[in-house]
Amino acid sequence: MDETHAALQWAHERVDITPPLGLPMGGYASRGTTGCRAIEDRLQCDTLLLAQGKTRFLAPPWT
Repeated sequence: MDETHAALQWAHERVDITPPLGLPMGGYASRGTTGCRAIEDRLQCDTLLLAQGKTRFLAPPWT
């Protein structure tokens, strides 16, 4: 199959990138060394890969 008739393929990935509890955070110096105390919402990163033949496109994360 040549490049112009190659099937369009796609892949999606979602990864949890929530930092661990206790991680120091900028802007919270008054807390001392306690760092992050709780997680209100998980932090996730999405990405999408499109491929057709030798052509690849990696879409940046979106919300």
